[in-house]
Amino acid sequence: MAWLIFGAAALVIGLVFQRSGREDLGTSHPAVGRRLPQLELKPLTGDGRPISLVDLAGRVSLIDFWGTWCPPCAEELPHIAALAAKYASQADFQVLAVSCASDNRNEDLAQISEQTNAFLHNFKINLPTYADPGSVSRRGVDLVAEFVGYPTTIILDRRGVIRGMWVGYRPGYERQIEKVVADLLDEPKQP
Repeated sequence: MAWLIFGAAALVIGLVFQRSGREDLGTSHPAVGRRLPQLELKPLTGDGRPISLVDLAGRVSLIDFWGTWCPPCAEELPHIAALAAKYASQADFQVLAVSCASDNRNEDLAQISEQTNAFLHNFKINLPTYADPGSVSRRGVDLVAEFVGYPTTIILDRRGVIRGMWVGYRPGYERQIEKVVADLLDEPKQP
């Protein structure tokens, strides 16, 4: 009898997990449909330039707040890098991988840069990264949806409207994220 109960419980848990993996939680996030009020990123690795909200206009943008210290981030970031590589030829798409310290109050950009470079090298990831000095961008996210954890992945459409937001990482999120990106890139460009 105990095996029957255990088996039934496992089946229910499996179905719930399977269902939750198919749901596109990112497009039903409460932040969807809102605009980020502020974004100020500084290049951390690579040869990028500072980024603000103005630089996002007319482009589909994926912003991923992550940390080298965060196991779910380490699982997700290779998928983000693969997506960036897949759509590298799309001039109207950009990935902004924002490396964050575990303690937002004491961010040492030199230390974050060193840790980020080592992480990217160890995982063989080729992706320019950015820093969020003073947590300005994370505070902007907090104004539209409580910033609760890492990784936090946000997709903005060409008008700067949030079209998807995922907090944390579960296998399958990368497919949801890619679908939103592909759908947005397929939308006609507004004059």
